[in-house]
Amino acid sequence: MAVFINHQYLISGLGEGLDQHFDAMQNGHSSVRKMDQLGHTAPFFGSAIPEELLGGYAHSSKCMSVFAKVIDEMIDASGIDLSAPDTLLLLATTKGPVDLLGTTAVEGGVMGSLISFLQQKYATYHAPQLISVACVSGIAALHWAKKYIDSGKYQQVLVAAADTLTPFVVSGFQSFKSLENGICKPYDADRMGLNIGEAGAAAVLSKQQASSSDIEVLGGGCCNDANHISGPSRTGDGLAISIQKALEEAGLEAGEIDAINAHGTATPFNDEMESKAFHLAGISEKPVNSFKAYFGHTLGVAGLLEALIAGEQIKRQQLLGTLGFSNAGTSLPLNVNAATTNCEMQVLLKTGSGFGGMNHALLLKGERND
Repeated sequence: MAVFINHQYLISGLGEGLDQHFDAMQNGHSSVRKMDQLGHTAPFFGSAIPEELLGGYAHSSKCMSVFAKVIDEMIDASGIDLSAPDTLLLLATTKGPVDLLGTTAVEGGVMGSLISFLQQKYATYHAPQLISVACVSGIAALHWAKKYIDSGKYQQVLVAAADTLTPFVVSGFQSFKSLENGICKPYDADRMGLNIGEAGAAAVLSKQQASSSDIEVLGGGCCNDANHISGPSRTGDGLAISIQKALEEAGLEAGEIDAINAHGTATPFNDEMESKAFHLAGISEKPVNSFKAYFGHTLGVAGLLEALIAGEQIKRQQLLGTLGFSNAGTSLPLNVNAATTNCEMQVLLKTGSGFGGMNHALLLKGERND
């Protein structure tokens, strides 16, 4: 069954809205900067949502404010009724409102507090469901939204994702020594690590195509490689299996993929793993890009945020550049798109990988928006 993304909204350090993000990225702008005012963490390079973009949202947790902002934007844009029995609110996050730990605002745990807050605020017919599978949460939520609609259980699903910068999150990555001292360089020979970012994103999915330019979610696949609690597989087999599952669900062959928007965190292990996975999947010659240097690694939001921007690439027939890339740095060659180029494409593969061995792949299809 065809399932389409009818409406979408984004917010990050680059600004808000799909057009603002795409235009900034097209012009090579990055919102990553040195940050040194985040509690007890050492200075780091990251990207934060400007406070002025959250005016009117003054919850004790910034993450909850971001969730409310993106959901409100979707309701205004689509008119979706979350109190309807055929409608689901599906959430994606890695850490959620972890900044509430140690406060009296936590009821039923951090994630339980988030679900209760949103269920009460929007009077949802169904309790909001939450997907928290590390950095593939956003992709997984898009895939599950399609599966729910395919099953006939829901007619439409509002997918919302948010993660924010907290001392808990940043100090964790600093303990791994995985942060870059500057803007990250995905797939580059001189890459040293990632940038952390915060963002929110939301989309409404249904089986109705509201516009000829709506992006279709063709299919997805996931696989846990069970390699390590934080380190990715050394062989890339888990991600390759995810890609194969996505192709099977979509009824496509690898050769029908036109381009790839990859995870591309710029850590030595992740980028190396992806190069092996794309070779195993037989798609290493496809043009590939990463968005991480534009707004950082936005954790559980990354898969949704980047998938929505990737879909816009199909509409505009433009493949955005991989900011920071100049010299190939993986053992197996990849066709990394360094600068924004015109590119004929209809089917795009979005991939993601995360802690705990999680891997997810999603296939998107669209038409040129003339």
